[in-house]
Amino acid sequence: MPHLTFAGVKPEEIKEISTVLTDTLAEIADAPRDYFTYEVKENSFIFDGEIVNINPVIEVSWFDRGQHVKDEMASAIDQAFRRKGYDRIEIIFEPLEKESYFENAEHY
Repeated sequence: MPHLTFAGVKPEEIKEISTVLTDTLAEIADAPRDYFTYEVKENSFIFDGEIVNINPVIEVSWFDRGQHVKDEMASAIDQAFRRKGYDRIEIIFEPLEKESYFENAEHY
């Protein structure tokens, strides 16, 4: 954990930024690199009967580490996508409750 889910981007784009982004986020969150997982949703988005492209939407599921860490992580994610040419990036943090997160039938 954290688990980042991406919509509105191609898997290749995430592959290109994943190493540097993971290094940066791991340092900010003071967490091991292998705690980070990335998932790319390859969905179709519809508006007025047409398939449309959307700006990147990144959901971060995590155990909350405070507003300062959240602000820094959001900034790092935003910068990574701005370098890819995007000018509007949405980032949503979804806090997880330790007693509701299980690994091998054990909660945190």
